[in-house]
Amino acid sequence: RRIKRKIKRELLRARRFFKSRFNRIKRWIRQFFIFRKAQRTPEISKKYAGFFDIGVAVDTFGDWNIDAAEIGCWGKEALIARCFSSVTCENAMKPEYNFNLSGESLFCIGESAEKILQFAKRKGLKVRVHVLVWYKQTNEAIFCREFQPVYDTDGNLAEDCLTDRETLLHRLNSYIDGFIRYIYENGYADIVYAYDVVNEAASNLPGQLYRDSYWYRIIGPAYIYYSFLYARQAIRRYSLMYAGKYNVNADDGSVNKIQGELLYCDNYEWLPDKVEKIRRILKETVMNPAHGNDILLDGIGMQGHITLETDIPEYMRAVKQYGQEFGSVHITELDICAGETRKTGYAKKYREFFEGCLDAVTHGTRFKSVTFWGLNDGRSWKKDKSCSLLFDDSFRPKKELYTITDIDISGYAKNP
Repeated sequence: RRIKRKIKRELLRARRFFKSRFNRIKRWIRQFFIFRKAQRTPEISKKYAGFFDIGVAVDTFGDWNIDAAEIGCWGKEALIARCFSSVTCENAMKPEYNFNLSGESLFCIGESAEKILQFAKRKGLKVRVHVLVWYKQTNEAIFCREFQPVYDTDGNLAEDCLTDRETLLHRLNSYIDGFIRYIYENGYADIVYAYDVVNEAASNLPGQLYRDSYWYRIIGPAYIYYSFLYARQAIRRYSLMYAGKYNVNADDGSVNKIQGELLYCDNYEWLPDKVEKIRRILKETVMNPAHGNDILLDGIGMQGHITLETDIPEYMRAVKQYGQEFGSVHITELDICAGETRKTGYAKKYREFFEGCLDAVTHGTRFKSVTFWGLNDGRSWKKDKSCSLLFDDSFRPKKELYTITDIDISGYAKNP
Protein backbone atom coordinates (compact mmCIF):
# COMPACT_ATOMS: atom_id res chain seq x y z
CA ARG A 1 0.00 0.00 0.00
CA ARG A 2 2.86 2.39 0.84
CA ILE A 3 4.50 1.64 -2.51
CA LYS A 4 1.23 2.34 -4.32
CA ARG A 5 0.91 5.72 -2.60
CA LYS A 6 4.49 6.58 -3.51
CA ILE A 7 3.93 5.61 -7.15
CA LYS A 8 0.74 7.68 -7.20
CA ARG A 9 2.58 10.74 -5.80
CA GLU A 10 5.38 10.39 -8.33
CA LEU A 11 2.92 10.06 -11.20
CA LEU A 12 1.08 13.16 -10.03
CA ARG A 13 4.37 15.08 -9.78
CA ALA A 14 5.36 13.92 -13.27
CA ARG A 15 1.97 14.93 -14.65
CA ARG A 16 2.30 18.43 -13.15
CA PHE A 17 5.83 18.74 -14.49
CA PHE A 18 4.90 17.80 -18.06
CA LYS A 19 1.76 19.93 -17.94
CA SER A 20 3.84 22.94 -16.87
CA ARG A 21 6.39 22.31 -19.62
CA PHE A 22 3.61 21.81 -22.18
CA ASN A 23 1.96 25.10 -21.16
CA ARG A 24 5.31 26.91 -21.47
CA ILE A 25 5.84 25.52 -24.95
CA LYS A 26 2.28 26.42 -25.92
CA ARG A 27 2.78 30.01 -24.66
CA TRP A 28 6.09 30.28 -26.54
CA ILE A 29 4.47 29.13 -29.79
CA ARG A 30 1.62 31.59 -29.26
CA GLN A 31 4.10 34.43 -28.65
CA PHE A 32 6.09 33.43 -31.73
CA PHE A 33 3.04 33.79 -33.96
CA ILE A 34 2.18 37.15 -32.38
CA PHE A 35 5.77 38.25 -33.00
CA ARG A 36 5.53 37.19 -36.66
CA LYS A 37 2.28 39.14 -37.06
CA ALA A 38 3.93 42.17 -35.49
CA GLN A 39 6.53 42.30 -38.26
CA ARG A 40 3.78 42.83 -40.85
CA THR A 41 1.59 45.21 -38.84
CA PRO A 42 1.19 48.87 -39.90
CA GLU A 43 3.21 51.17 -37.65
CA ILE A 44 0.44 53.48 -36.55
CA SER A 45 2.64 55.56 -34.24
CA LYS A 46 4.94 56.47 -37.13
CA LYS A 47 1.92 57.39 -39.24
CA TYR A 48 0.88 60.04 -36.69
CA ALA A 49 4.33 61.16 -35.59
CA GLY A 50 4.35 64.94 -35.47
CA PHE A 51 0.60 65.07 -34.89
CA PHE A 52 0.20 63.18 -31.62
CA ASP A 53 1.48 60.11 -29.80
CA ILE A 54 -0.34 56.80 -30.10
CA GLY A 55 -0.49 54.85 -26.84
CA VAL A 56 -1.93 51.65 -25.40
CA ALA A 57 -2.96 50.48 -21.94
CA VAL A 58 -1.07 47.44 -20.66
CA ASP A 59 -0.72 45.17 -17.64
CA THR A 60 1.88 42.59 -16.63
CA PHE A 61 1.48 38.88 -17.27
CA GLY A 62 -0.04 36.97 -14.36
CA ASP A 63 -1.13 39.94 -12.26
CA TRP A 64 -4.78 40.14 -11.15
CA ASN A 65 -5.20 36.71 -12.79
CA ILE A 66 -4.72 38.32 -16.19
CA ASP A 67 -2.85 35.64 -18.12
CA ALA A 68 -3.78 37.49 -21.31
CA ALA A 69 -1.83 40.60 -20.25
CA GLU A 70 1.03 42.02 -22.28
CA ILE A 71 4.23 42.87 -20.41
CA GLY A 72 6.30 39.74 -19.81
CA CYS A 73 5.11 38.17 -23.09
CA TRP A 74 7.77 38.90 -25.70
CA GLY A 75 5.51 38.59 -28.74
CA LYS A 76 3.05 41.14 -27.40
CA GLU A 77 5.90 43.39 -26.29
CA ALA A 78 7.24 43.36 -29.85
CA LEU A 79 3.81 44.27 -31.20
CA ILE A 80 3.50 47.17 -28.74
CA ALA A 81 7.00 48.49 -29.51
CA ARG A 82 6.27 48.43 -33.24
CA CYS A 83 2.82 50.03 -33.24
CA PHE A 84 2.77 52.45 -30.31
CA SER A 85 4.88 55.31 -28.98
CA SER A 86 3.58 55.31 -25.39
CA VAL A 87 2.11 53.02 -22.75
CA THR A 88 -0.25 53.51 -19.81
CA CYS A 89 -0.59 51.11 -16.88
CA GLU A 90 -4.17 49.90 -17.02
CA ASN A 91 -4.07 49.05 -13.31
CA ALA A 92 -0.51 48.94 -11.97
CA MET A 93 -0.07 52.64 -11.13
CA LYS A 94 -3.40 53.12 -9.41
CA PRO A 95 -3.11 54.05 -5.71
CA GLU A 96 -4.35 50.69 -4.42
CA TYR A 97 -1.25 48.90 -5.71
CA ASN A 98 1.45 51.39 -4.67
CA PHE A 99 0.32 52.33 -1.17
CA ASN A 100 2.62 51.55 1.77
CA LEU A 101 1.73 52.28 5.39
CA SER A 102 5.15 51.52 6.83
CA GLY A 103 7.54 53.30 4.47
CA GLU A 104 9.23 56.69 4.64
CA SER A 105 6.38 58.01 2.50
CA LEU A 106 3.04 56.38 1.82
CA PHE A 107 4.23 55.40 -1.65
CA CYS A 108 6.05 52.21 -2.57
CA ILE A 109 6.28 51.19 -6.21
CA GLY A 110 4.47 47.97 -7.01
CA GLU A 111 6.29 45.22 -8.88
CA SER A 112 3.95 45.45 -11.86
CA ALA A 113 4.37 49.22 -12.28
CA GLU A 114 8.13 48.83 -12.08
CA LYS A 115 8.15 46.12 -14.77
CA ILE A 116 6.15 48.34 -17.12
CA LEU A 117 8.46 51.31 -16.53
CA GLN A 118 11.48 49.10 -17.21
CA PHE A 119 9.89 47.78 -20.41
CA ALA A 120 9.10 51.31 -21.65
CA LYS A 121 12.63 52.52 -20.88
CA ARG A 122 14.14 49.53 -22.66
CA LYS A 123 12.00 50.03 -25.77
CA GLY A 124 12.21 53.83 -25.90
CA LEU A 125 8.49 54.34 -25.25
CA LYS A 126 6.85 57.20 -23.38
CA VAL A 127 4.75 56.62 -20.25
CA ARG A 128 1.67 58.32 -18.84
CA VAL A 129 1.19 57.91 -15.08
CA HIS A 130 -2.38 56.80 -14.38
CA VAL A 131 -3.45 57.81 -11.77
CA LEU A 132 -2.38 59.74 -8.64
CA VAL A 133 -5.78 60.56 -7.07
CA TRP A 134 -8.99 58.65 -7.74
CA TYR A 135 -12.06 57.71 -5.76
CA LYS A 136 -11.75 54.07 -6.93
CA GLN A 137 -8.94 51.51 -6.54
CA THR A 138 -7.51 53.38 -3.56
CA ASN A 139 -6.56 51.71 -0.27
CA GLU A 140 -9.29 53.05 2.01
CA ALA A 141 -6.96 53.00 5.02
CA ILE A 142 -5.66 56.37 3.83
CA PHE A 143 -9.01 57.94 4.82
CA CYS A 144 -9.05 56.46 8.33
CA ARG A 145 -7.72 57.38 11.76
CA GLU A 146 -4.60 55.33 12.52
CA PHE A 147 -5.10 53.75 9.08
CA GLN A 148 -7.76 51.47 10.62
CA PRO A 149 -10.87 51.11 8.41
CA VAL A 150 -14.18 50.32 10.10
CA TYR A 151 -17.15 49.51 7.86
CA ASP A 152 -20.87 49.92 8.41
CA THR A 153 -23.52 47.39 7.42
CA ASP A 154 -23.63 48.80 3.87
CA GLY A 155 -19.90 48.27 3.34
CA ASN A 156 -19.03 51.96 3.58
CA LEU A 157 -16.46 53.45 5.93
CA ALA A 158 -18.05 54.37 9.25
CA GLU A 159 -18.17 58.12 9.82
CA ASP A 160 -16.42 57.93 13.20
CA CYS A 161 -13.38 56.15 11.72
CA LEU A 162 -12.63 58.87 9.14
CA THR A 163 -9.54 61.00 9.73
CA ASP A 164 -9.49 64.79 9.82
CA ARG A 165 -8.84 67.19 6.93
CA GLU A 166 -5.28 68.20 7.83
CA THR A 167 -4.16 64.62 8.33
CA LEU A 168 -5.57 63.54 4.98
CA LEU A 169 -3.92 66.49 3.22
CA HIS A 170 -0.59 65.46 4.78
CA ARG A 171 -1.09 61.89 3.56
CA LEU A 172 -2.05 63.10 0.09
CA ASN A 173 1.13 65.18 -0.11
CA SER A 174 3.25 62.30 1.16
CA TYR A 175 1.89 59.85 -1.43
CA ILE A 176 2.20 62.21 -4.41
CA ASP A 177 5.67 63.38 -3.37
CA GLY A 178 6.83 59.78 -2.92
CA PHE A 179 5.53 58.73 -6.32
CA ILE A 180 7.15 61.59 -8.20
CA ARG A 181 10.41 61.28 -6.27
CA TYR A 182 10.56 57.61 -7.30
CA ILE A 183 10.15 58.57 -10.98
CA TYR A 184 13.06 61.02 -10.83
CA GLU A 185 15.37 58.98 -8.61
CA ASN A 186 15.10 55.88 -10.77
CA GLY A 187 15.66 57.43 -14.18
CA TYR A 188 12.14 57.51 -15.60
CA ALA A 189 11.43 61.26 -15.67
CA ASP A 190 12.62 61.53 -19.27
CA ILE A 191 9.99 59.04 -20.49
CA VAL A 192 7.03 60.15 -18.32
CA TYR A 193 5.23 62.71 -20.45
CA ALA A 194 2.02 63.10 -18.46
CA TYR A 195 0.53 62.52 -15.01
CA ASP A 196 -3.20 61.92 -14.65
CA VAL A 197 -3.34 63.81 -11.36
CA VAL A 198 -7.07 63.66 -10.52
CA ASN A 199 -9.56 61.35 -12.21
CA GLU A 200 -13.36 61.61 -12.29
CA ALA A 201 -14.03 64.29 -9.67
CA ALA A 202 -17.17 65.53 -11.47
CA SER A 203 -20.47 63.83 -10.71
CA ASN A 204 -22.43 62.04 -13.43
CA LEU A 205 -25.68 62.65 -11.52
CA PRO A 206 -28.00 65.44 -12.73
CA GLY A 207 -27.85 68.53 -10.54
CA GLN A 208 -24.77 67.36 -8.60
CA LEU A 209 -21.44 69.05 -9.34
CA TYR A 210 -18.83 67.09 -7.37
CA ARG A 211 -18.65 63.32 -7.10
CA ASP A 212 -19.32 62.15 -3.55
CA SER A 213 -15.98 60.56 -2.62
CA TYR A 214 -14.06 60.29 0.65
CA TRP A 215 -11.61 62.85 -0.71
CA TYR A 216 -14.49 65.26 -1.16
CA ARG A 217 -16.20 64.45 2.14
CA ILE A 218 -13.08 64.98 4.26
CA ILE A 219 -11.19 67.74 2.42
CA GLY A 220 -13.90 69.33 0.30
CA PRO A 221 -13.48 70.51 -3.32
CA ALA A 222 -9.99 71.82 -2.46
CA TYR A 223 -8.61 68.27 -2.64
CA ILE A 224 -8.38 68.81 -6.40
CA TYR A 225 -6.36 72.00 -5.97
CA TYR A 226 -4.01 70.45 -3.42
CA SER A 227 -3.46 67.35 -5.58
CA PHE A 228 -2.20 69.54 -8.41
CA LEU A 229 -0.26 71.81 -6.07
CA TYR A 230 1.60 68.90 -4.45
CA ALA A 231 2.32 67.34 -7.85
CA ARG A 232 3.67 70.62 -9.27
CA GLN A 233 5.83 71.25 -6.21
CA ALA A 234 7.28 67.74 -6.36
CA ILE A 235 8.06 67.95 -10.09
CA ARG A 236 9.82 71.29 -9.66
CA ARG A 237 11.77 70.07 -6.65
CA TYR A 238 12.97 66.77 -8.10
CA SER A 239 13.56 67.98 -11.66
CA LEU A 240 16.06 70.47 -10.27
CA MET A 241 17.53 68.00 -7.81
CA TYR A 242 18.08 65.31 -10.46
CA ALA A 243 18.74 67.48 -13.52
CA GLY A 244 22.28 66.14 -13.85
CA LYS A 245 21.01 62.57 -13.95
CA TYR A 246 19.18 63.42 -17.18
CA ASN A 247 21.92 65.67 -18.65
CA VAL A 248 19.77 68.79 -18.56
CA ASN A 249 20.74 72.19 -17.23
CA ALA A 250 18.66 73.46 -14.35
CA ASP A 251 19.52 77.06 -15.28
CA ASP A 252 18.75 77.30 -19.00
CA GLY A 253 15.14 76.09 -19.12
CA SER A 254 15.94 72.68 -20.57
CA VAL A 255 14.75 71.14 -17.31
CA ASN A 256 11.22 71.27 -18.73
CA LYS A 257 12.20 68.24 -20.85
CA ILE A 258 11.84 66.13 -17.72
CA GLN A 259 8.69 67.75 -16.38
CA GLY A 260 5.63 65.75 -17.44
CA GLU A 261 2.31 67.51 -17.96
CA LEU A 262 -0.28 67.55 -15.17
CA LEU A 263 -3.77 66.58 -16.36
CA TYR A 264 -7.30 66.43 -15.06
CA CYS A 265 -9.23 63.45 -16.46
CA ASP A 266 -12.89 62.50 -16.57
CA ASN A 267 -15.47 60.32 -18.32
CA TYR A 268 -18.43 61.29 -20.56
CA GLU A 269 -16.25 64.34 -21.04
CA TRP A 270 -17.74 65.44 -24.35
CA LEU A 271 -21.40 65.67 -23.27
CA PRO A 272 -22.41 69.34 -22.89
CA ASP A 273 -23.62 69.00 -19.29
CA LYS A 274 -20.39 67.23 -18.26
CA VAL A 275 -18.27 69.78 -20.12
CA GLU A 276 -19.83 72.56 -18.07
CA LYS A 277 -19.31 70.66 -14.81
CA ILE A 278 -15.62 70.05 -15.60
CA ARG A 279 -15.09 73.69 -16.59
CA ARG A 280 -16.75 74.92 -13.42
CA ILE A 281 -14.83 72.53 -11.14
CA LEU A 282 -11.45 73.42 -12.61
CA LYS A 283 -12.12 77.14 -12.43
CA GLU A 284 -13.29 76.84 -8.82
CA THR A 285 -10.29 74.75 -7.72
CA VAL A 286 -7.09 74.45 -9.76
CA MET A 287 -7.52 77.73 -11.64
CA ASN A 288 -9.10 79.72 -8.81
CA PRO A 289 -7.44 83.20 -8.72
CA ALA A 290 -7.67 83.11 -4.91
CA HIS A 291 -4.92 80.49 -4.98
CA GLY A 292 -2.55 82.73 -6.93
CA ASN A 293 -1.43 82.78 -10.52
CA ASP A 294 0.75 79.68 -10.45
CA ILE A 295 0.00 77.37 -13.40
CA LEU A 296 -0.86 73.99 -11.92
CA LEU A 297 -2.92 72.48 -14.74
CA ASP A 298 -1.37 71.67 -18.12
CA GLY A 299 -4.31 70.07 -19.84
CA ILE A 300 -7.28 67.73 -19.98
CA GLY A 301 -7.40 63.96 -20.31
CA MET A 302 -10.55 62.86 -22.13
CA GLN A 303 -11.19 59.17 -21.57
CA GLY A 304 -12.83 58.51 -24.93
CA HIS A 305 -15.04 55.51 -24.17
CA ILE A 306 -17.36 56.18 -27.09
CA THR A 307 -20.03 54.19 -28.91
CA LEU A 308 -21.14 53.77 -32.50
CA GLU A 309 -23.81 56.39 -31.74
CA THR A 310 -21.45 59.05 -30.32
CA ASP A 311 -21.70 62.40 -32.08
CA ILE A 312 -18.08 62.95 -33.17
CA PRO A 313 -18.53 66.65 -34.14
CA GLU A 314 -19.92 67.23 -30.63
CA TYR A 315 -16.93 65.38 -29.17
CA MET A 316 -14.49 67.50 -31.17
CA ARG A 317 -16.22 70.71 -30.09
CA ALA A 318 -15.41 69.68 -26.52
CA VAL A 319 -11.80 68.92 -27.54
CA LYS A 320 -11.36 72.41 -28.96
CA GLN A 321 -13.08 74.07 -26.01
CA TYR A 322 -10.86 72.28 -23.50
CA GLY A 323 -7.82 73.16 -25.57
CA GLN A 324 -8.71 76.85 -25.62
CA GLU A 325 -9.36 77.04 -21.86
CA PHE A 326 -7.04 74.52 -20.23
CA GLY A 327 -4.02 73.82 -22.45
CA SER A 328 -3.23 70.49 -24.05
CA VAL A 329 -5.73 67.69 -24.76
CA HIS A 330 -5.05 63.95 -24.45
CA ILE A 331 -7.39 61.09 -25.32
CA THR A 332 -6.50 58.67 -22.54
CA GLU A 333 -8.76 55.59 -22.83
CA LEU A 334 -10.11 55.19 -26.36
CA ASP A 335 -12.38 52.34 -27.44
CA ILE A 336 -15.68 52.00 -29.30
CA CYS A 337 -18.53 49.91 -27.92
CA ALA A 338 -21.76 48.83 -29.54
CA GLY A 339 -23.78 47.25 -26.75
CA GLU A 340 -24.79 43.65 -26.17
CA THR A 341 -24.58 42.58 -29.81
CA ARG A 342 -21.57 43.12 -32.05
CA LYS A 343 -22.36 45.44 -34.93
CA THR A 344 -20.57 46.85 -37.93
CA GLY A 345 -19.29 50.36 -38.49
CA TYR A 346 -16.39 50.43 -36.03
CA ALA A 347 -13.78 51.19 -38.68
CA LYS A 348 -15.82 54.06 -40.08
CA LYS A 349 -16.26 55.47 -36.57
CA TYR A 350 -12.54 55.26 -35.83
CA ARG A 351 -11.80 57.02 -39.11
CA GLU A 352 -14.24 59.82 -38.28
CA PHE A 353 -12.70 60.15 -34.82
CA PHE A 354 -9.11 60.33 -36.07
CA GLU A 355 -9.99 62.79 -38.81
CA GLY A 356 -11.57 64.93 -36.09
CA CYS A 357 -8.36 64.74 -34.03
CA LEU A 358 -6.27 65.76 -37.05
CA ASP A 359 -8.63 68.65 -37.74
CA ALA A 360 -8.31 69.82 -34.13
CA VAL A 361 -4.51 69.85 -34.44
CA THR A 362 -4.72 71.70 -37.74
CA HIS A 363 -6.90 74.39 -36.16
CA GLY A 364 -4.50 75.02 -33.30
CA THR A 365 -5.51 72.63 -30.50
CA ARG A 366 -2.48 71.35 -28.58
CA PHE A 367 -3.53 67.76 -29.08
CA LYS A 368 -0.91 65.48 -27.52
CA SER A 369 -1.92 61.81 -27.56
CA VAL A 370 -4.49 59.11 -28.30
CA THR A 371 -4.27 56.04 -26.06
CA PHE A 372 -6.23 52.87 -26.82
CA TRP A 373 -7.65 51.19 -23.72
CA GLY A 374 -6.37 47.72 -24.50
CA LEU A 375 -4.21 45.99 -27.08
CA ASN A 376 -6.78 43.59 -28.52
CA ASP A 377 -10.47 42.74 -28.29
CA GLY A 378 -9.81 39.87 -25.88
CA ARG A 379 -8.36 42.34 -23.35
CA SER A 380 -11.11 44.93 -23.59
CA TRP A 381 -12.49 45.89 -20.18
CA LYS A 382 -15.95 45.79 -21.77
CA LYS A 383 -15.88 42.55 -23.75
CA ASP A 384 -19.54 42.00 -22.88
CA LYS A 385 -20.39 45.32 -24.56
CA SER A 386 -18.80 44.37 -27.89
CA CYS A 387 -15.98 46.89 -27.63
CA SER A 388 -13.70 47.08 -30.64
CA LEU A 389 -9.95 47.76 -30.54
CA LEU A 390 -7.30 47.47 -33.26
CA PHE A 391 -6.47 43.75 -33.02
CA ASP A 392 -8.73 40.71 -32.72
CA ASP A 393 -8.46 37.98 -30.08
CA SER A 394 -5.66 36.32 -32.07
CA PHE A 395 -3.78 39.63 -32.52
CA ARG A 396 -4.55 39.89 -36.20
CA PRO A 397 -4.76 43.56 -37.34
CA LYS A 398 -8.38 44.50 -37.98
CA LYS A 399 -10.05 46.75 -40.50
CA GLU A 400 -10.14 49.38 -37.76
CA LEU A 401 -6.33 49.59 -37.77
CA TYR A 402 -5.97 49.64 -41.55
CA THR A 403 -8.67 52.31 -41.84
CA ILE A 404 -6.93 54.81 -39.57
CA THR A 405 -3.49 54.10 -41.04
CA ASP A 406 -4.87 54.70 -44.54
CA ILE A 407 -6.13 58.23 -43.76
CA ASP A 408 -4.53 60.82 -46.05
CA ILE A 409 -2.74 63.16 -43.60
CA SER A 410 -1.21 65.41 -46.25
CA GLY A 411 -3.87 68.10 -45.85
CA TYR A 412 -3.46 68.45 -42.10
CA ALA A 413 -0.97 70.60 -40.19
CA LYS A 414 1.29 69.01 -37.59
CA ASN A 415 1.75 70.21 -34.04
CA PRO A 416 4.24 73.09 -33.91
